[in-house]
Amino acid sequence: MLWNYILFIAPLIIVTVIAMWLAHKLLAYRPQAGATSLALFMVSLAFWSVAYGLELGNAAPAIKIFWYKAKYLGVVAVLISAAYFVFQYVGYYRWANWRGLFAVGSVPAVALAALWTNSFHHLFLRNIAVGAQSPISMLHVEYGLLFWIFTAYYYAIFALSMTLLVRRCWTKCSGQLCRNVLALLVGASAPWLANIFTLSPWNPMPDLDLTPFMFMVTGTAIAWALFRHQLLYMMPVQHGAIIRSMKDGVIVLNAQNQIVEMNPAAQRILHMQTTASDDFVGQPIDQVLAIWPTLLTYLRGLAKEYNTVLTSDDSAGRRYFDVHITPIYSQRDQLAGRLLVIHESTERERTAEALRQRKQQLRSMVEQMRYADHEKTQIMTMLQTELDMPLLHMRESLMQLENGASQLEKEYVIRIKQEVEALDNLVRNLRESMAKTAREKSAASSVHTNGHGSSSPAFLEAEAKLSTAQLTSISGAHRFSPAS
Repeated sequence: MLWNYILFIAPLIIVTVIAMWLAHKLLAYRPQAGATSLALFMVSLAFWSVAYGLELGNAAPAIKIFWYKAKYLGVVAVLISAAYFVFQYVGYYRWANWRGLFAVGSVPAVALAALWTNSFHHLFLRNIAVGAQSPISMLHVEYGLLFWIFTAYYYAIFALSMTLLVRRCWTKCSGQLCRNVLALLVGASAPWLANIFTLSPWNPMPDLDLTPFMFMVTGTAIAWALFRHQLLYMMPVQHGAIIRSMKDGVIVLNAQNQIVEMNPAAQRILHMQTTASDDFVGQPIDQVLAIWPTLLTYLRGLAKEYNTVLTSDDSAGRRYFDVHITPIYSQRDQLAGRLLVIHESTERERTAEALRQRKQQLRSMVEQMRYADHEKTQIMTMLQTELDMPLLHMRESLMQLENGASQLEKEYVIRIKQEVEALDNLVRNLRESMAKTAREKSAASSVHTNGHGSSSPAFLEAEAKLSTAQLTSISGAHRFSPAS
């Protein structure tokens, strides 16, 4: 008798150890999506196995019935955690949240309540008692209507999860990802088929639940995918998740110009206040892009790539957008829809406008500098014509006066000659200074010229200061002449 119990309970102990070991290992993957839900799935498998082992190992009917009912806590937890993991794995994020948990777990919660209150209505179990002890003591259960409703719901959620795996992964994967999906399908199908066989009339031991024994296949398949093929690191990424995370606005249209998908960035660009992008699915694009009639005209016309820059005005001022439209064709080369990508380029346009204004300012300053150069040339000409020749004549006249002058007159002539020499030196220095300034300006222009061919602001400021100093020297020279 003891060996009979060991024969049935030992596999359940092995399943529990494998499941808890995998749950512990999965804790290290918690930053990855799906790690927590998969760990809870393994813990639920372990609880189901432990509860069923305690049900089989106890002889007292009351204890057996208690663990039979407790087992369903694991049954429900397996369903919810498995469905949640599949939602995360295939990127079905609209259900991978509390809303999805409530939707999947509402019917199992009612079933649990009906099971634990079955003594009042017998709708879940019509009868439950200890059956014949062959080969070990097991419960004989007659199922009620609520049990079959719960089982049908359980199978429906399982079929939905497997369909999502096949549809989102199997048809579009290869290599490691394909092997991971295959492992998940095998690991999930083994206990499901065992449960179907348990409830079928062909089961030679109808009181024995074969489902927990198949968890060994589930644990082995998940361990193989996790450690051999990086199950959680090779998760398929849904295209919708990529579109939602893009900073550019994305709108997908069908052939009738109706919205198929719109990401949150497009809603922000178009000032649409809503809680979900799905609210716009099916709406005509005319209602959404009413602010850009030119773009609507194109969408009703030719089916080819199109690029343009559009503007809109709001409280913050004018905004600019780069719009790129790409037609989408079916396998038969028929137009199936369009992809609109809207990139806000307001900062770029504002920066370009500021650069254009700065360039215009620099051009104006260069024109002023050229005018100043012209003024300098005129001053140089004036110095040569108005000062050089008179100074030369003054020298010749002083030489003639000096020959026949008295001693006192000679002293005056010497003083005048000194003043003339000083004035001549001043004119010479001024001419050299202006020539030097012209050379420095030429050298500075070659070094400080910016990308638009205009002088740098620092050079312009230095040039302005230099021009002021030169004009001051010139005015000082003219003040000296009358005094002398």
